Amino acid sequence: MDARKTLYWLIKQQLILTGWVAKKEKTFVEIHLYKPTQRGDSANFVDSVLDVVKDAIMVDDHFFVPSAPWSVDRIEPRIEITIWQEERENDKS
Repeated sequence: MDARKTLYWLIKQQLILTGWVAKKEKTFVEIHLYKPTQRGDSANFVDSVLDVVKDAIMVDDHFFVPSAPWSVDRIEPRIEITIWQEERENDKS
């Protein structure tokens, strides 16, 4: 299985476990990159991850408010993705 499919299913699994259902509205997506070095093109990587997020949560990426902070972690390079939407007054129980 390629990395994009793996990421897709990891996101879907979290949606199922948390019961979160995304609405077609402003969606904040933070992709924190922990890179092994300062080299590398983060922009293209972030675009690819946003494409996977779009498919997994079924919200068009024009609703996205992305941020992509990064830092160097030579021991454990990874990505951490946080996705959320603002709660509206009508959504509160």
